[in-house]
Amino acid sequence: MRRTKIAIYLFIFVLILTGIRLAWLQIQGSSRAVAVSGGVLDLSEWNKEQAPLLLLNGEWFFYPNELIHSKMEPITEQKLVQLPSSWEDELPEGVGYASYRLRLMLNPASSGAYSIRVPSIPSSSALYVNGERIAGSGNPAAREEDFIPGNLPYIGTFIPDQGIVDIVIHVANYDNHAINGIMQPIKFGTEEAIRKAYSVSAGLQAAIFLFLFMHAAYAVALFAMGARHKALLSFSMLMLSAMLSIITDDDRILLDWFGIGYLWGWKLYYLSFLGVSVFLLKFTNDLLTSFVRLALFTRWYGIICAIYAACVVILPPDILSYTDLLHTLLTLVPFVLVPLYVYRAIRQGYQDMIYILFAMTAFTASTLWGVLKTAGLVSSDYYPFDMLAGFSSLALFWFKDYFRHFKQTAKLTRQLQAADKQKDEFLVTTSHELRNPLHGMLNMAQAVMDSGGSIDEGNNRTRMELLLAVGKKMSVLLDDLMDLKRFKEGRVRIHPVNLHLSNVTAGVLDMIRYLVEGKPIELKSEVPTSLPPVYADENRLIQILFPASQCSQIYE
Repeated sequence: MRRTKIAIYLFIFVLILTGIRLAWLQIQGSSRAVAVSGGVLDLSEWNKEQAPLLLLNGEWFFYPNELIHSKMEPITEQKLVQLPSSWEDELPEGVGYASYRLRLMLNPASSGAYSIRVPSIPSSSALYVNGERIAGSGNPAAREEDFIPGNLPYIGTFIPDQGIVDIVIHVANYDNHAINGIMQPIKFGTEEAIRKAYSVSAGLQAAIFLFLFMHAAYAVALFAMGARHKALLSFSMLMLSAMLSIITDDDRILLDWFGIGYLWGWKLYYLSFLGVSVFLLKFTNDLLTSFVRLALFTRWYGIICAIYAACVVILPPDILSYTDLLHTLLTLVPFVLVPLYVYRAIRQGYQDMIYILFAMTAFTASTLWGVLKTAGLVSSDYYPFDMLAGFSSLALFWFKDYFRHFKQTAKLTRQLQAADKQKDEFLVTTSHELRNPLHGMLNMAQAVMDSGGSIDEGNNRTRMELLLAVGKKMSVLLDDLMDLKRFKEGRVRIHPVNLHLSNVTAGVLDMIRYLVEGKPIELKSEVPTSLPPVYADENRLIQILFPASQCSQIYE
């Protein structure tokens, strides 16, 4: 496949992925456009029917090293920070505790329940509305010994009793040295809108989880049924790792639904993304067995990742977070290396690998958008289409590979049927040729028996010579049958020597001369005796000079 053609395919694919992503952001953003200024947001004119869900991005009051419990006291001059963002500028060491505060001005005439969706915050947080704690994850505290980690997203619901709502979020982080602050938007809206948004996001994650599970089960079933291709196992492990990464990221439904603790939730998160990278590289290596360098790199990369995975299991979170950069680099290596080898495979003629290149493009796009989301540059609920496109491309590769092998199998079946037919014809012809000389041998033997002794000694000698020639012919035919089996087993051997072709042709004519007795046919060899010797196997040469079809024609 030409470079230009590959580039055009990738450009179209990226264009489609980006278009769907931007449309998704536009649909979500159109109902969430809101900007907080000066720690206060006036929603007295807010139409919650038209825009029931808002993102509280903008300037929040920030209280470093304070856990305030506001009870509607007047707002004094405080530091303002832009959310979402980290707190590294305010708390240089990255660990500690702080409070975020926002005052909402609602329409007093508006009724109903409201909800606030707080994202995953490292490493613990609590939500207060008008001085009352309504939700949280872990226990943020000013002293580390009183601190309880927890980074699950959560929803707090309340019914305001007046038009002013004072929102305070306590955050404490003593474990995570890589990420701190509030890096995802705080959502506010009607209870129904918040619950619905969460249900849709979690439902999409569960759907993708089931989608990947079906692919993993399909690969394992194929391997169990006899398709002993190592790529099937690495593909299934890739699917399982991707499943784990989905349910430990974003809404962390594994931790939320099944009660997995903070410690193992974090470890599984690290291990899942590491597993995706390891088995992605292993899967590519199992497909591209001709690339020796890739196999060598895959082996060493797997060893390094196995050592790091053991450290993830052993190390506590506060030490593990220092290795976040190493984890990121290890995770990104296959996303750089695999496309290069896949591109080389496509250029060398393995055109089905274009689907693997599509999958890598989709995974890379999902990773890049995830980085932008983590950095707070874009705001979006769980987006499934990049992952769906990527794993669908992998599935298309398998289907394409299956149909190609199916066509090859059908072609080989037709060839085997034709060969089987030729074998049957050969056996029928050879049986016919064996029967004719056998009858001649029986007749000559009977003539010798009926000759009455030495009276017909001369005739008997002639008959015995013919009997010997017929026996040689049958030996040649039997050798043909034996060679049929030897050809199948690859055991045919040749013993070439210097031969005079005139002697070999004369011997062949002697072998079939009895067939023309009593017929107006003369057998003559015109090979000159002066012809130089040929270097050949005598038995094979006789097989060539003495085909059964010619003998049959002479006999008839």
